[in-house]
Order: sequence, then structure tokens, then C-alpha cells
Amino acid sequence: MNERHSEMTTHDPCSLPAQQLLNAQYLRELAGPQEFDATALELHRADTAAVESAWLARELATVDTATLPQRAEDFEPWYRARFREQVAAAEPFFDHLAQHASLEELSVYVLYEEQVDGRFDDVIAMAQMGLKGAAKVALAANYWDEMGEGDATQMHTRLFCDSAEYFRNAIAGTQFGRFVQPTAEALANGNLLLLLSVRRQHCVRLMGALTLLEHTAPRRFSRAVQGMRRLGVPEDIIYYHEMHVKIDAKHGDDLLNQVVLPMLRERPELTAEVATGVQLRLQVANRYYAMLEDVFASARETGASVALEATA
Repeated sequence: MNERHSEMTTHDPCSLPAQQLLNAQYLRELAGPQEFDATALELHRADTAAVESAWLARELATVDTATLPQRAEDFEPWYRARFREQVAAAEPFFDHLAQHASLEELSVYVLYEEQVDGRFDDVIAMAQMGLKGAAKVALAANYWDEMGEGDATQMHTRLFCDSAEYFRNAIAGTQFGRFVQPTAEALANGNLLLLLSVRRQHCVRLMGALTLLEHTAPRRFSRAVQGMRRLGVPEDIIYYHEMHVKIDAKHGDDLLNQVVLPMLRERPELTAEVATGVQLRLQVANRYYAMLEDVFASARETGASVALEATA
């Protein structure tokens, strides 16, 4: 084992360097033909595999397998409880966004979401692989929405970049700009979906993680929109965020009712695997929201200190 590989295999897989290594490799694997670099991909393959293995082991060790549903008929009530758990965990943070956050705080949130995005359109594209019938149509419709229904100006990645640029400019030159730094929690939130989609052995878990993500998205988008309108953010900037309130609710319902539940009725032995994907998403997302709360608290403390110094 070479020295570089040995160092990385012993590195904390939840640390920022480890998550940056994973993210860089996933982006290499998803690169288009005009950017694909097979040499770089191969160079980092062993390190990536070691970190992936350690990270998954760490995450799975915190999943209480005894509480996971084992029968198809038990999945939906268990899933609904996990959905409520996710919403409740993030509710204080999003209440603050909607009712009290400053424009600077809202900007910090949106710019962290930019880190999380993680090539979501490609994740949806890969999630369709091997599906048939109504299940494939449901994911295809989701992907078509991501593609702006064929209008390049309405592609979600493009709209989000435009929105993020507005918020980036809102904190340019302010103290809040230094609070938007790469974090392990933000990268892990995107890396989980990339891991579950790029590594096909996890395709069953991907369906659970995607379903929870899409079902919980409308709540966070609606609260962010509420905060944006309260602060007078232009409607063309709000547009991307508002469209997801309704779109993602449908995507979540379609994933549950057209993909997951029919699959489990046909293959009930997959129930615990889908549930594991739900639980993995829940864990990673909860750590991400806790990180955001810490960032907001630090920003507020810094702002208060600056205000005191100005009046001294």
C-alpha cells in the first residue's frame, strides 16, 4: 500500500478532506465526454473505494436495523414516521428562515444548498436505469422537470445558478461571506446521493433516499420562499424555489406510489434495503441542518460583536 493511500484509508471518512475526495471523484465519474479524464479517475480509485467503505460502515453502524420494516406492508407507516421525524428535526431552522432570517442569513443558506446540489439531474437520470413501466415513467417525468421540459433556459441547474448568484452578490464584501465555506456536512448531503447512484450495488437504497428527499423538499422550499418574500427578494429569483414547492411534492408521491411500493409488493425482501436508504438520508440531512444552525449562530455572534465595536 503506498503512503498516500495509507494516509487516506485511516482518515476520518466524515471529515472535510475525505468528503472532498469523494465529491471530486464522483464529478470525474459523471464528467461528459469532452471533460472525461480516465487517468485522474484511475489515480484516485483506490483512495475513493477506501473512504467510501469506511463512510458507509460508519453510517450503517448508526442505523438501528432492528427497527427497520421487513415486510412490504409495514414500509409505508414506517416511512411516514421517518418523514415526520425529518420535518420536525429541521422545523426550527426553517421557521427562522421564514420569519426572522436576515437577507445575509438567507444568502448563506442558499449558497450552502449550492454545495449540496451534487449534480441532482444526473442522479435522477441514473435512478431510471433498469426500471420498467410506470416506475420508469415516474422517474422520467422527474428528469424532464429537471430539464425544464425541454427548454434550456428553464433547466433547474441553470435557474438555481442564477438564483445563487443573486445571493452571492448580496453578501459580497460583508462579514457573512466568510461563513460560506465548504463543510463535510454539506458535501456529505450531496455525496450520499452520488454514492448510492454511481455505485449500482446501492440502487435499492437510492430509491429510499430519493423518496425522502423529494417528499421533504416542499417544506424547506416553501419556508425559504416565505423568507425571500418577507425580505423583498425579486420574483425572478424566487421563481426557482417556489416551483419546487409543488413539483417536489408530486415527485415524492410518485416515487413512493409508482416506484417504491410496487417494487416492494413484487420483491418484499427488498423492504429493509429501501428503508436503509431512507435512514441514511435522514441521518446525513439532520447533520447538515445542525451544521447550518451552528453557522447561523456563529454569524449572529460575529454580527453582534461588530455592532458593539461600532458603538464603543
